[in-house]
Amino acid sequence: MLEKTLTSEIAYNGGFIKIKKDKVLLENGKESFREVMLHPGACAVVPVLPDGRIILIRQFRYAFMKEFLEIPAGKIDPNEEIITCARRELSEEIGYDSENMRYLGKICPSCGCMNEVIHLYVAEDMFEHQLAPDEDEDIQLVCVTKDEALAMISSGEIDDAKTICALLRYFFGV
Repeated sequence: MLEKTLTSEIAYNGGFIKIKKDKVLLENGKESFREVMLHPGACAVVPVLPDGRIILIRQFRYAFMKEFLEIPAGKIDPNEEIITCARRELSEEIGYDSENMRYLGKICPSCGCMNEVIHLYVAEDMFEHQLAPDEDEDIQLVCVTKDEALAMISSGEIDDAKTICALLRYFFGV
């Protein structure tokens, strides 16, 4: 199944997100419209302490008007290598770095309306690094064991998709 783009226009151009509206030709010959949020992509990292605990961050997310428990993550800057983004976010959000970063794969968190791809990593053998948080972030660190993280996913306390995917890939290789 393939849709052919007939016209495309930027309907919204924001700080780092754009929304395009496309007129498309469907395989059945009919025309329709698609609205797509364009996103630069992101990286997310499962930070593992020497004792096996995972560092999560608690931060407020305006879109949902609530705090979320998440792994460190952030958008890829223009011309930035993916691994560089992952290491930068680890440093900015929890004050650690790692020479042992392993790629866990990628996810498309909202493929129905957005082109965002999030690259997932695990950071082991971490060492403390100078914490350099973004000015607009208020983050609290929460350290959890594997069993605690799984219980938090099961109860819905962790409900952030990238965090759930990354933790399950790390814990179970899925």
